[in-house]
Amino acid sequence: MSAVGGQQWRGRITRTEDNAPLLPWLRDCGSLTARLQSRGRFTVRLLRQRRCQPTADEALALGLPPAALAWVREVALSCDDRVVVFAHTVLPCQPRGPLTRWLARLGERSLGALLFAHVGFSRGPLKFQRLDQRHALFAPAVQALQFSGGAPSELWARRSQFGFGAQSVLVTEVFSPRLLQPAPDAAAPASDAGCSGAGERRGLVAARPAPLSINAERGSAMQIAVLGAGAWGTALAIAFADAHPVILWARDSDQVRRLQTERENSRYLPGHRFPPTLSTTADVAAATRNADLVLIAAPLAGLRTTLQHLRDCGSETPFLWVCKGLERGTGLLPHQVVQEVLGERLCGALTGPSFAEELARGLPTVVTIASTDADFALFCAGHLRRPRLRIYAGDDVIGAEVGGAVKNVLAIATGVCDGLGLGMNARAALLTRGLHEITRFGRALGGRPETFMGLSGMGDLILTCTGDLSRNRRVGLMLAAGKPLDQITEQLGQVAEGVPAAREVQRRAAALGVRMPITDWVCTLLDGSVSPIEGVAALMERDIVFEDA
Repeated sequence: MSAVGGQQWRGRITRTEDNAPLLPWLRDCGSLTARLQSRGRFTVRLLRQRRCQPTADEALALGLPPAALAWVREVALSCDDRVVVFAHTVLPCQPRGPLTRWLARLGERSLGALLFAHVGFSRGPLKFQRLDQRHALFAPAVQALQFSGGAPSELWARRSQFGFGAQSVLVTEVFSPRLLQPAPDAAAPASDAGCSGAGERRGLVAARPAPLSINAERGSAMQIAVLGAGAWGTALAIAFADAHPVILWARDSDQVRRLQTERENSRYLPGHRFPPTLSTTADVAAATRNADLVLIAAPLAGLRTTLQHLRDCGSETPFLWVCKGLERGTGLLPHQVVQEVLGERLCGALTGPSFAEELARGLPTVVTIASTDADFALFCAGHLRRPRLRIYAGDDVIGAEVGGAVKNVLAIATGVCDGLGLGMNARAALLTRGLHEITRFGRALGGRPETFMGLSGMGDLILTCTGDLSRNRRVGLMLAAGKPLDQITEQLGQVAEGVPAAREVQRRAAALGVRMPITDWVCTLLDGSVSPIEGVAALMERDIVFEDA
């Protein structure tokens, strides 16, 4: 048995509606710890974590053989200086499973509360019961809850079963209704999130509680591996290296030697010195061996190869990718490439309006992390945020990826518009109708409309279509000047993702029956089949339709 004590994690609890009946409220809410009827600050303390044989009913609930071993984690949650929840978690022993490793890592970083937020887990049946002295959890629960002065029947337990891929987790939460009442002198105001944040979300069985702010007190530093030493990978490595040890991987040994000697990326991001905590390597296995998080910063064309490197070196570390677009030849979004190569993994997309040069200079930047496991997105956002880098979290991976892919195509169109001197009216029209195309295409693929009004949609579109640092906008400017595509590509010296993405978006949109007139126009320009001014005339002369069509 191993015991861990003294580890704490702090955050904020939202408040339930006043006078809500206890048990119906518990049945309706996705998480007890995220929606306790209380106020102010709370602390989650990891009491112990051990490998042992589950009880007979726990083994039966999880479908385990009677002699199976499982990891058991017990935590206590306190609010207003009172312990109000004792949580007992049973996780089948799968030493190489991603969930097991992730929970162990969270425990080491005092983030045991995340499991009990239940965001991103599919919920199975719930079972309510009162505890008495014969129950196996009675003694540890009473001790953890510091319960006194009441009958044992005042303790209640809620058992929840959650699915995570092929694994199943059993959580028993023990609490006292008396202790759930707010402290009379609670000074902290209730969160304005309230119960209104628990709306039903696609793909979740339970209604979602208001998100927990896991970055209230950040934990210890993480070892981060950044795979890809282009401009964006280098900028991210520099930004994170002031708080975390970072290893920057490049596949070219000669480039790595230059990075080590010059202590800056003079080819892709000149003038920005590496912090002392940033090291470089050409060995992907060495870069990821001890990493807590991997950032894949290769262009989309190199994503599949980088994922294969991770698979070949046996790395199962959670990761984020930052590339945008649709894979050439397959038309797959990045998360679909990940699924093809690695299957189900703990991962997500880091995206949003961001230029590498400005991030490296320390200018304020705001991005988002999208993952089907919203707990993981919150965890990464809380640990990766910096004073000049704010990070939001979300769970609409498809919407975030579509916004990041199609905005590059529209940036080419806007560059042509500006290069031809068509004016601000034309630019505004392109941005507005372009956002309509993104939304139409994204919804057909399964994205949510509200995502396209956020950072990864409208935010990224505005930046890429109007910013002078945009490579895709520069492609459009040079097309307007009459330069052929091969000359433009050679002159850029870096990847402009909108060029391959345009044709893939066009193909997928045609297969889905989605109209994409601006994308079609960009494809004709890239093919050289019409001149820019002829393409503009064709756009303007299209049949009149309703604006929301």
